[in-house]
Amino acid sequence: MLIDDAGRRLGLSSARLYVPDLQQVQLIALPYPAGQDTPALDIDDSVAGLAYRTQRIQRTRDGGTAWLPLIDGIERLGVMMVAAPDLDPHLLESCTALAGLTALLVASKATYSDLLVARERSRAMTIQAELLWSYLPPRAIGTDQVTSSTALEPAYDIGGDAFDHNLTENVLHLALLDAMGHDLASGGSSAAALAACRATRRDGGTLTDIATTIDRTLDLWIPGRLLTAVIANLDITSGWLTWINCGHPPPLLIRDDAVQD
Repeated sequence: MLIDDAGRRLGLSSARLYVPDLQQVQLIALPYPAGQDTPALDIDDSVAGLAYRTQRIQRTRDGGTAWLPLIDGIERLGVMMVAAPDLDPHLLESCTALAGLTALLVASKATYSDLLVARERSRAMTIQAELLWSYLPPRAIGTDQVTSSTALEPAYDIGGDAFDHNLTENVLHLALLDAMGHDLASGGSSAAALAACRATRRDGGTLTDIATTIDRTLDLWIPGRLLTAVIANLDITSGWLTWINCGHPPPLLIRDDAVQD
């Protein structure tokens, strides 16, 4: 409602927000006005989805409707639909500013707004998945030099699968975790491992220190649970990747659409 009111003051006839579902298959409209439902839009087969995928403004053929991407850094948060009798360049520029402000609002509320979280879901989530999603960082981070993007499936029952990534000035840190089982204990194991990883990294620990701390933490608090992991640092300046494999399937290097030996 706030965004629609702001849009009307700019001269728009309407403005609507769409957020991606958890598996990034559809764009779901946030409910406005109350009680009015709007069909979801396919990300791979709609003008709105094209704006979301390319992070570029897309307009309908009649020129009266435009779709603006909502972006926080490099993370795609959704799209904003705007419509007006005369969507001229000046008005579209104002809409771009509104979309930037809207992205900041969505990003600030995404971690605790049940409205946003619920709209992203197409079915109920298991308790262990709920636990882990609350611990996970944004699915995409990056700069103009490097990008890290992730996905988890099955999204609503991820069990003990988890990831972490973090950027400092010259280093991209990566971690992939897979705890044994698909019960609440497996989610707790991965959550504890994420906490151990971050605490050690933020205290200046090496990859070896991180692996050791995770192992000791699980042994102390969740004994008898198996967890595999790949922990890595990518030096952005040199391109040198350092990694530790803790019983996990080895990572694949893909270049030019082919797996490298």
